Amino acid sequence: MFSVIITTHNSARHIKKTLDNILHASENIQKEIILVDDGSTDNTRNIIKEFNNIKVIYQDNKGVSTARNKALSFVSDKSKLITFIDDSDKVSSNFFENHLLFFEQNTDINITFSPIINVQNKNLKRNPLNYCFDTDKNIVNIFEDYKYIRFHIGGVVFRSNILKTIQNPFDQNIHFWEDAKMINSLIVKYKEYGLVKDVHYFYNLDDENSLSKASWSKSERYSYHIKNNYLYMIDLSLYYYGVVIDYIQYLVLLQS
Repeated sequence: MFSVIITTHNSARHIKKTLDNILHASENIQKEIILVDDGSTDNTRNIIKEFNNIKVIYQDNKGVSTARNKALSFVSDKSKLITFIDDSDKVSSNFFENHLLFFEQNTDINITFSPIINVQNKNLKRNPLNYCFDTDKNIVNIFEDYKYIRFHIGGVVFRSNILKTIQNPFDQNIHFWEDAKMINSLIVKYKEYGLVKDVHYFYNLDDENSLSKASWSKSERYSYHIKNNYLYMIDLSLYYYGVVIDYIQYLVLLQS
């Protein structure tokens, strides 16, 4: 089973299209959709009620990290894979099927990534970090390919067991880079990740209400970010390997 986690806040303009997209993508793949409404005050709740084949959790406005962590506690025991999709984003029709196939063929890989297509004013543009998909490789080893950094949760799929064993994998004390911090903590731990190249994640840049997108506009992120995120990743690298590995150095430099 594929678990799809969506967090939403005032997304009445987009949420129906996103849910329809997920339900119709790879229809032969069993999916559970877990949606957390993070205190919406528009018509989002009424739109969600039109769907009776999804799990819905309501909470006060506490932010994307708290919403995602709460959703993880509702993931079925039958779940094999977990992905997170923003409430205004979409995936290609083969997204679930091809990720599932990759995991079945590569049993030692715990995380996979997909190419991201930025969508703005109905224009489609290749995400700058898609360069890692130009390689002939299907598996990235961060010691060999340290420049293949990742920090966007869109299009990422995890084996369920690696997330369900972590209590609150998303840091609830931060309001930006929470997905990058979680993703890179796992990348540093497992050293490898998979590339599923023939699918796409469509990232809607027009939605200012998106929980994950809005957090990046907060001005306080810059100094706090260095102290609580970059230094955390440096310490994590030292913990696992005794040195600050090239992957982490490049991640910090590129994001600075």
